[in-house]
Amino acid sequence: MGQSEVRQKVVDTGVGALGALFRGGDPFRHLEGAVSREADLRVERLRRRYLEWWEASYPAIAEATAKLQDKLFLVAIELGSKASGS
Repeated sequence: MGQSEVRQKVVDTGVGALGALFRGGDPFRHLEGAVSREADLRVERLRRRYLEWWEASYPAIAEATAKLQDKLFLVAIELGSKASGS
């Protein structure tokens, strides 16, 4: 989101709060709602980006984890056999 888009959102939110005030409403409730919607939108975008990343990255992570577990298991067996004097 560019600076001009952010600026426009701020102006729109401010105008909306003033409109709520002039209609006898609560401008702070309007601001709270706007902030809450923006936060929800950003969290949803982050969730989608994470899901996309996870779906693309999971196979490589799972493979690397399995290889690491196999190597650790082999080293543990080797150390165990050396400790027992075999």
